Amino acid sequence: TCGEFCAVSEERWLPIPGWDDLYEASSLGRIKRISGPTSGRVLAPLRHNGYHNVTLSRSGAKTTLKISRLIASAFLPNFHERLEVDHIDGCPSNDMVSNLRMAGRHENSQNVGRHRDNLTGYKGVFYDRRPGRKTGRFVARISVRGKTTKIGYFRCARNAAIAYDRAAIEHFGPFAKTNAAMGYL
Repeated sequence: TCGEFCAVSEERWLPIPGWDDLYEASSLGRIKRISGPTSGRVLAPLRHNGYHNVTLSRSGAKTTLKISRLIASAFLPNFHERLEVDHIDGCPSNDMVSNLRMAGRHENSQNVGRHRDNLTGYKGVFYDRRPGRKTGRFVARISVRGKTTKIGYFRCARNAAIAYDRAAIEHFGPFAKTNAAMGYL
């Protein structure tokens, strides 16, 4: 999904907590009904804002839920209702258990790509266009816990991106989404 090649492991099915008697979750990101007239049927995902959802029903009442949360609740030992489910590869439709991890809101926001309006081609790198400044410089910046910090000025955008990556790894650890990891370097 999302144009990336994924190594597919053997599919495992586990009951979904709270829905144990009706539905199971797959390690490959699928949901199936296990009782009733449509028992054994894998549900077709609905797409909303890039995320896959399914509608589950019990006694005529229907509930639409994100597949990633259902997979995480069945497979991840550290699943918690108050945490967010982070898609490690940044692809919200890749609900394989190997691509999911629990994260706080702050951690989950660290795992984002570059902004669409970024003209440098690198995350965390911007062209310095302030009046009265030397032209032809790139600035690397990083936001940590809501505070934006300037990493430094560089003559080349690539060097600024390398500096951003180092800072991102230092501040965000395994949640850092670096230019190198996204294939920009």
